[in-house]
Amino acid sequence: YWRALVQPAAGHPPPPQDIARALLAGKRHAEARALLSDCVGRNWRHQQGWALLATLLLQNRQGAAGEAALRRALALAPGATDLEVRLGAHLAHEGRYAEAAALLRQTAARAPLSADAQAALGQAHINLGELERAEPFLRRAMELDAEHLDARLGLARKLLLEGALQPGWVEYEWRRRKADFRMAKLKGPEWNGQPLAGKTLLVHSEQGFGDLLQFVRYLPPLARQGARLLLAVPAALTRLMKSLEGVAEVMAAIPRDLTYDYHVPLLTIPRLTGLGEDLLAPSIPYLRPTADGPRLPRVSGERLRVGLVWAGSPKHANDHKRSVPLETLLPLAGLDGVGLYSLQVGPHAADIARAAHGLLVHDLAPVLKDFADTAAVVAQLDLVITVDSAVAHLAGALNRPVWVLTPFAPDWRWILGRDDSPWYPSLRLYRQSAPREWGDVAARIAGDLAALARAAPDAETATMLTVPGRFAGADGKPRYSLTVPRRAMIDPGLGHLVARERGGGGYETATRSFIDAHLGPGDLFIDVGAHWGLMSLHAASRWPGRVRVLACEPLAANLPPLKRWLAENGCAAQVEVCPVALADQPGRGALRPDSSMGHSLVRLPHGPVLVDSVDGLLAARPHLKPDRVMVKIDVEGLEPEVVEGMAGLLAAGRVSAVIWEKGPSHNSPGGRERLARLRARLAGHGFTAWRFADEAAAGPLLGAFIAGAFGGAAMWAVLGALLLASAWVIQRALTDPFE
Repeated sequence: YWRALVQPAAGHPPPPQDIARALLAGKRHAEARALLSDCVGRNWRHQQGWALLATLLLQNRQGAAGEAALRRALALAPGATDLEVRLGAHLAHEGRYAEAAALLRQTAARAPLSADAQAALGQAHINLGELERAEPFLRRAMELDAEHLDARLGLARKLLLEGALQPGWVEYEWRRRKADFRMAKLKGPEWNGQPLAGKTLLVHSEQGFGDLLQFVRYLPPLARQGARLLLAVPAALTRLMKSLEGVAEVMAAIPRDLTYDYHVPLLTIPRLTGLGEDLLAPSIPYLRPTADGPRLPRVSGERLRVGLVWAGSPKHANDHKRSVPLETLLPLAGLDGVGLYSLQVGPHAADIARAAHGLLVHDLAPVLKDFADTAAVVAQLDLVITVDSAVAHLAGALNRPVWVLTPFAPDWRWILGRDDSPWYPSLRLYRQSAPREWGDVAARIAGDLAALARAAPDAETATMLTVPGRFAGADGKPRYSLTVPRRAMIDPGLGHLVARERGGGGYETATRSFIDAHLGPGDLFIDVGAHWGLMSLHAASRWPGRVRVLACEPLAANLPPLKRWLAENGCAAQVEVCPVALADQPGRGALRPDSSMGHSLVRLPHGPVLVDSVDGLLAARPHLKPDRVMVKIDVEGLEPEVVEGMAGLLAAGRVSAVIWEKGPSHNSPGGRERLARLRARLAGHGFTAWRFADEAAAGPLLGAFIAGAFGGAAMWAVLGALLLASAWVIQRALTDPFE
């Protein structure tokens, strides 16, 4: 066999190390082991023999033995750059990141012209979460070797981990050069961004289930451009993928006679479409469960049904870092009111019989035949707790609550510095605080799950929670009440609203007090980003039958509860629900939601969301001609555009107030500059700036208040908010005050 790979010089047999390399390349491990045992056994100081034996042992996942062999080789060749780089990679593979970085700092300093050493040190800094320290070493490696694969992929990893997605996608294309990269070889041209109207595009998977579940979100926008989409996926995903919008055909194998105009690997699409930082979650959910999947029985006394996945695929190179023993999560089975349902399939499904009991963890593996079955089960659960696995992406794509355990050095998709994920608004990350240590993660999850279980109702009790509003009517009773599905309380935004309204002083009490003080009979209230409609309901109930409200909410999932709140409180006739996003001009867009109570708009020519302006909205409703209009804006980062879109209304002098929220996007230099321009524009209309003192309680405004502007009426606001008044504009700051 080795003679096919090794060409010996005439009359001379090849060196044993060359034969061993050929055998290792051909995965002939038994023969390589025998040869190396003989070679090193006869010459204990055979440095290359030890190095090759290390390769053999590490390929067979004998980490401790492989490390020992590497150190033997290094002892015979002290300071050998290639061996130190290999040892550093092994230490990182074992989660010993600090050791790896210490070794590689010495190596890189000693070998400044080694691209391998510079790239390895850059990767070591990424493993430690030191992204800024990593980049100079990665770029130095690329200066030494422009096509250095580890440096290129390291830079991609660094960029993606910090959320710089578009440049990250460009570097991520280097994945195709990896030795283990597998992609179908297809006839015809690969799509490179050409117009797709009237064209057939074959999209094929290239990596694991999780990657596929995460990135099919980018297909519906292509379909809206007029493309006919064919999707080739593994058989386990075919049924589920039929629920994806815009896909004409799903196939498990690509027929030889299949006709199409272009083909493209799935993970290249974000780079070609430019869908990066501005559009992480174009449409959530983008997958939907089938109606014929497995059904879970109700268990008496069970208040939370929780899905559990503790291990990924054993074939994954980093599975030892992301998977946890079932025993680590078994304390969750002891929590009162919690029922655990295993979504684990594959060899680790047997862990239940080995380490637990079916009454503690219900084994669903026998009924989970494919991902469509798993999706049907996830849709019935209150929460999924999982390691970084395909099920994490499945739950996120279904917009189901999911808690994900992530290792200290996470996969590139879990952006550092946050415990949520812009990829999935329903997902929460539980990160390791130290490599190879899952105990603290499990303890945090147990504490949070116990609290959630205590607040959850028994399955046999009412499924709706009724929350009386904090504001009273003329009869002294609550002006309205809010009905909330108990299962929806896991949503962070809605959960915060209910918690504040039930016992925390009220949700945005100051803003609602302000509306009560300054909204008058005959006024129009425009609620931009109405969410579930609390502010619309509050405005309508202030003067029943005597004010009009336009509740503008682009997120389809929020429209049913919004309409329900209005109908249940007798305000539906006063409030027109407009399923539209508002900006400076009409068009299309998509949403990047953080929860059901907050999302931001991204302009996208073929997006699923209709976009209009305040002026456009009013032009289409000539019957609405109020003397005064109050506008509330709750769309993260797009406030200046919304105000631009009401230029006509401002010029007419009919705006009494604009209330908006200053989110984190305004803290950057660019955000502050946009805000300053907006303030200057409003000042040109005679508006002045005000800021509220406290979000939780009504109180006097901070800033240059114009006395008597409202006939002596008190002025109220929310924490850090600004009031610009010719009448006034309020901005509620979530972080630092606007200066």
